[in-house]
Amino acid sequence: MPLGQFLFFLYNRAVQKLRSQSDSVFRTAHSARFIYTKYRQKTFTMQGKTKHKETNEQPLEMLPIIGAEEIPVKNRPILFRLTRRFLLFLVAMLSVNVLFFIVGNYQNFLFSDLKLLLFLITCNSIAIVFIGFFLILECIFYSIIQRKLFFIIALVVVTVLCLIAGLLGIFSEVISILSNGYKF
Repeated sequence: MPLGQFLFFLYNRAVQKLRSQSDSVFRTAHSARFIYTKYRQKTFTMQGKTKHKETNEQPLEMLPIIGAEEIPVKNRPILFRLTRRFLLFLVAMLSVNVLFFIVGNYQNFLFSDLKLLLFLITCNSIAIVFIGFFLILECIFYSIIQRKLFFIIALVVVTVLCLIAGLLGIFSEVISILSNGYKF
C-alpha cells in the first residue's frame, strides 16, 4: 500500500473514531490530514501534475473538514463525573475488603482483624448507599434535562450497586453481631 493511500486510510479511520467520541483522535485526524496534504502536494509538484489521479478519488480539499461543531464532546457535568468516580472508588474498596474478609476466614486471620474488616465493609456500604443516593438524584435530574440514554443506564447501574452494597453492609453487620455473641 503506497504511503498516500495509507495516510488517506489513516485519516478516514481517525474521522470515524472521532465521530464515535474521542478528543485525542481529533488531533490524530488533523495531523494525518496535514501529512497527507503535504504528501499529495509534494508528489504532484514533483510529477508536474495539477490534477488528481484518474481514479474517482476525491481531492483532499473536498474532504469534509472536521470543525469544532462536529466534535462529539462528552457533556457530562463535573459533579456527576466526580460523584461517579468516588462511588466507583468506594465500590472497589468494598470489593477488596470483602475479598480480604473471605481470604482471612480461609487463612485464619485474627479475630480482631476480621472484626476490623467487617467494620470497614459496613462503613464502605453506608458510604456507597449515601453517595449512591445523591448520584441517583443526579441521574434522574440529568436524564430529564439532557434526555440521554446514558443517564438512564447509569441510574440502573448505580441503583443495583447501592442495593448490593446495602445487602453486603447488612450481612456484615449481622456477622459482626453474631460473632460477638447474643446476650439477653
